[in-house]
Amino acid sequence: MFRVSNFVVGLANTLVMLVGVSAIGYSIYMFAHQDVTDCESAIRAPLLTTGIVLFLVSLIGVIGSCFKENLAMVSYLIILFAGIAALIVFSVFLFFVTNKGAGHVVSGRGYREYKTVDFSTWLNSFVGGKRWVGIRSCLAEASVCDDLSDGRVSQIADAFYHKNLSPIQSGCCKPPSDCNFTFRNATFWIPRAKNETAVATNNDDCGAWSNVQTELCFNCNACKAGVLANIREKWRHLLVFNICLLIFLITVYSCGCCARRQCNVCFEPIIVNLFTVRNLCSRRKNRTMEGQLRQLQDIFNRFDMDGDGSLTILELAALLRSLGLKPSGDQIHLLLASMDANGNGFVEFDELVGAILPDLNEEVLINSEQLMNIFKSFDRDGNGFISAAELAGAMAKMGQPLTYRELREMIQEADTNGDGVISFGEFASVMAKSAVEYFGLKINS
Repeated sequence: MFRVSNFVVGLANTLVMLVGVSAIGYSIYMFAHQDVTDCESAIRAPLLTTGIVLFLVSLIGVIGSCFKENLAMVSYLIILFAGIAALIVFSVFLFFVTNKGAGHVVSGRGYREYKTVDFSTWLNSFVGGKRWVGIRSCLAEASVCDDLSDGRVSQIADAFYHKNLSPIQSGCCKPPSDCNFTFRNATFWIPRAKNETAVATNNDDCGAWSNVQTELCFNCNACKAGVLANIREKWRHLLVFNICLLIFLITVYSCGCCARRQCNVCFEPIIVNLFTVRNLCSRRKNRTMEGQLRQLQDIFNRFDMDGDGSLTILELAALLRSLGLKPSGDQIHLLLASMDANGNGFVEFDELVGAILPDLNEEVLINSEQLMNIFKSFDRDGNGFISAAELAGAMAKMGQPLTYRELREMIQEADTNGDGVISFGEFASVMAKSAVEYFGLKINS
């Protein structure tokens, strides 16, 4: 039976795999074409590495979820858990390093101006030393100032002053306002003469300004601050994206853990109420088979004289005769031996169904390994029995606390030998009776 958890994990990883393939394909394209810019070439290797990692991790997830490979699923969950932890740390880090650098409002202007001292030391390291040479080259290639060279904004100072410039344009495409340069056009400014009475400024960016259109203020600290402000803005958006991604990854991780434990939505009602399996999966389409099962259950209960959930050889003989069969003594012994799959000398209801209605073997089954996993989740001390305290604790953890009366009734219903605890055999017997009674499912021994 294909599980909802497996489907969610498989679908999510298939989508991520497609993203990884796209990243690998685009990076290969950039490697193959020599006309890419220096900025694009700088991201080729990181993009290829990221694409390969995404592809491999998602491939492991698909194999583990769709093909039920235990080792692959365990490996995938370990990698995913490490990724979630790293993403949480990175998100917290992003919040703190981007908490400064809002920019300064310039009186009468529609833009802000930025200074490197307003940003964290760690962010400033991005634009220090040789790194700035590459960034400056990228800014020139991207033609970040071209938007200011045309139209009314380019020629009229008042229109330019009221334009909402981006942080990079504010820092790299014009001189700082405190330089008091004379506006000619958006990217051409006349410095003040040294003998003028205008207030002098000690801003080094005033001397770094150049009217050469390929240089402008790309060597200014204001340009570096503009780049940092842009990085801060993008990383703020990345922080929001990280939070959404964390929710997605935690959901996928939870489904992966569910798939790893071989649990699914069909088991939830079993765990919530151990002894009443009213909502196992979807109802059987074959109503005739369901009617046969109910009829057989009634017959079984009628001949199970001591109500222990199993038939002795005498009870089995009486049941068979009520069905119109007339086996001899030897035949009854052989029949019991063939039906007694667990070798306990008795015939449980699921064994009787397997013999009389063999077509059920083709239906969806709950295997003993799955049942054992559920049993172990209740058997906290691992002694092979579920005590009343363990049952109460497990039910409370799942949000289904029991009253003393409910707990006592549950124990009494399952504890056929009266020792006060529930063994795996008693647990399996209750599950088998409930499952077959309502939906025609059987538990393999």
